[in-house]
Amino acid sequence: MTIHQPLHQTANPETRVVDAPVAHKEGTTNMSPSLRKLLVALLALVLVAAACGSDSATDVVDDAADVADDVADQVEEVADDVADEVEDVVDEPDAERGKVAYFSYANFNGFSQGIWTGVQAGAAEAGIEAEIFDGAFDFSGETQAQQIQNATLSGDFDTFVISSNNGAAITPAVEEAIAEGIAVVAVFSPIGPDQLTLDPQVDGLIFAGQSVIGSVEGQADLVVEACADRDPCNVAYLAGDPTLDIDQTRIETFESIFADTPAINLIEPVAGGYAVESGQAAADAVLLANEDVHVMFGSSQAILGAEQAAITAGAEGIAFIGLGSPTQAVEAVKEGRWYGLQLDRTADWGQLAVEVAGEQLAGDNPNPSIDVDALVDLVNVNQDTIGDFEGQWTN
Repeated sequence: MTIHQPLHQTANPETRVVDAPVAHKEGTTNMSPSLRKLLVALLALVLVAAACGSDSATDVVDDAADVADDVADQVEEVADDVADEVEDVVDEPDAERGKVAYFSYANFNGFSQGIWTGVQAGAAEAGIEAEIFDGAFDFSGETQAQQIQNATLSGDFDTFVISSNNGAAITPAVEEAIAEGIAVVAVFSPIGPDQLTLDPQVDGLIFAGQSVIGSVEGQADLVVEACADRDPCNVAYLAGDPTLDIDQTRIETFESIFADTPAINLIEPVAGGYAVESGQAAADAVLLANEDVHVMFGSSQAILGAEQAAITAGAEGIAFIGLGSPTQAVEAVKEGRWYGLQLDRTADWGQLAVEVAGEQLAGDNPNPSIDVDALVDLVNVNQDTIGDFEGQWTN
């Protein structure tokens, strides 16, 4: 594993070498000594039989038959050995696999670290190395575009797994990588101008992600459930970053859904971000400006901060709903401190990305559009339905 900035781990995969068959002179056979002796004995017995009477000849022929059986067994063993050697030569790869590069939108983010855990597991299973590159939440996409270009030029990698900060901005770099024969799998965020589609927008790209609209609808269902016994029900949405198109789409979709539930009063969304600190600051502002807040929802990292803000402010009875399932959020739902949660399996997600990339490199034509919600039995849960689910990442 190599972490930029820089921590290196080298673990070259073991390569099995099959010796080439030994060449023989023209007109000769590569016959084992024991097989040669058996054939000579068989010939001698046949000559003896010809010189003997009928009874003696019969006995000699029987002995010859036994020798012939031994010869047949020897021939079969030699044939099996040759077949095994040929199979080993055919299965031997033409060249060593390259490394896996994981382009993280931000290394410090727990969700991205969960995917990285899976990428490392997938790489270890394939016997190859993995490196992580830090996008540092640079939403311009310039950092990741440069990292992708440099990794492509290095020639060290045959697989890219990318969780992008700006899918449109890195598209040219991804196209260059694919043109060089690198298998590219986008995870979490689409690569291309359309942030709402599960379909790959670059030829040769594989996308393993979630439907943004489906995710919004699932979290909205939990909010409606939490508001079932309240009228009005004051709801605060701690949006990720309202300046981003994808988060603006989330806001607009939530507003449209909640318009069908008159009891829900959606407070003006605030930027909750994707960290405990930003979530706590956003919740502080909401609680200061609003006397009664009944539901708060957003990224699980932000909601962990919002819970702390509510405790500090002495605000009780708030139903917290998170997006993403770090171990702390899973525990909070199980304990009844939070109302609900949208689950994910980030480690399985990262490992799946490496596996499908390997399939593509082998020419197996894997499904280019993968909905990772299928990795979870039930995506949107509350205390009654979360069961024994365990989170795969920690905030």
